[in-house]
Amino acid sequence: MEKETLENPVLEELVKKIEEKTEEFALGVEKLTEEFESKVKYDKHKDEIIDNLHEELQSYRNDIIGKMIKPLITDIIYTIDNNNKTCEALKDKDGTEFTKEKVLQIVGGLSEDLEDMLYRQGVEDFTFSFPEFDPKKQKVVKTVETDDKNKDRTVSKSIKKGYIWDGKVIRHELVEVYVYNSNVSKEQEE
Repeated sequence: MEKETLENPVLEELVKKIEEKTEEFALGVEKLTEEFESKVKYDKHKDEIIDNLHEELQSYRNDIIGKMIKPLITDIIYTIDNNNKTCEALKDKDGTEFTKEKVLQIVGGLSEDLEDMLYRQGVEDFTFSFPEFDPKKQKVVKTVETDDKNKDRTVSKSIKKGYIWDGKVIRHELVEVYVYNSNVSKEQEE
């Protein structure tokens, strides 16, 4: 019997420690569960905020694009109306009234309307008057040989205007450029 009493206090002490550790473990698990649930709620809230911000950004972007495109669309409609008005007026005319000058005036008027439209959208045309070729704003579409060294890489003539929008070249001026060739005068003499 002595053995049993000896073991009882040891067993009781051991059981007590196990119960304490089990309680500590249960409290730790409970704390981890609370933190996990809190993190899940936080992540869900964060995802909702991100989704809402993305939706707002898309809406804002679509609105900006609409505001930017609407004036251009309005200008195109105005140009179409003017062109249709001109066509209607010309339908009743006799074909003999269409001189070369009259046709050029009509076509030129359409180009002017389109240039006005671009101007209202902040696009400006340009043609440089200085002779030096500027590769940043001009593009060579044709070269003309010359025996004059001073004309080398200078603009012979402007073929088409360039266009700038918001300080950036959106189309280079298309130009003809002189290229020095010492054999040009010799070839012409022969």
